[in-house]
Amino acid sequence: MGKISEHYSTRRLTTLGIGGLARFFAEAESTEELQSLIQRAARNKIPHCIIGRGSNLLISDKGYDGMVLRLKPRQLGGIFQTDGRLIVDASVTLGHFCNFCAANGIGGFEFLCGIPGNMGGAVVMNAGAHGKNIGDHVESVQFLHKGGTVISAVKPAFSYRHCHLDGMDALLSVDLRAENFFTPPEKIRRQQTELRQWRSNRQPSGPSAGSIFKNPDGHSAGKLIDDAGLKGYTIGGAQISQMHGNFIINRGNATCADMLELIELIRATVRRKFAIELQLEVHYLGPSGFEII
Repeated sequence: MGKISEHYSTRRLTTLGIGGLARFFAEAESTEELQSLIQRAARNKIPHCIIGRGSNLLISDKGYDGMVLRLKPRQLGGIFQTDGRLIVDASVTLGHFCNFCAANGIGGFEFLCGIPGNMGGAVVMNAGAHGKNIGDHVESVQFLHKGGTVISAVKPAFSYRHCHLDGMDALLSVDLRAENFFTPPEKIRRQQTELRQWRSNRQPSGPSAGSIFKNPDGHSAGKLIDDAGLKGYTIGGAQISQMHGNFIINRGNATCADMLELIELIRATVRRKFAIELQLEVHYLGPSGFEII
């Protein structure tokens, strides 16, 4: 079984680099090991939460009073072709998945290129870009139920940046439908290069959690924040990006408190100027678990 670390700094677990100490942290090598860790936590009456690669996650300065778990990322393997489908382990990184598609001439997933995180997180968040979402390709998933049972071949309900599965504790694998299994690899690589360049030209490179807010119907959250005159606004070590208003950058010493104060400032300003209520896209993990803020 993987090592269980005590008083683990959660800032190592997110792309934002913010967070206090978790009471425990462990990384599972397999579904069976993940189940064993959950059972061990339950026997000791320790709450647990399961995270992905932390690219859309904000963790409290107080950390988490339980066990943080995640599946060890798959950099190789974890992708299988069968009957015109792709079966992908949740721990496969999107970078590895996009490289696999390019090498094997599998078209239709280019929009995922440049999105950080793993396949599990992408499905849970219904990740998307350029008018496409991963949920449009999902045939079914396999997941770990909160009761400890593995549930297979379930079709989730998807909405904007959300995947609904009753009782899900952790996503384990996903069955994807590809648009084209016979796309020339050079065409896929060219499109991937163009999309990486598009992101590089429009999104900041500093430590962030990606888009902070969902786009309201008919509006761009980034443009609303820009039009509100908030680009570059700074609280403590957290700064609204000069390049993209919907990104908040950790300038190196930001705290979760800085982030939350800046988030509330943005919400209040956009509400006052445009009568629009912004909803968070990032997930917030507090001392007692995931919370809606």
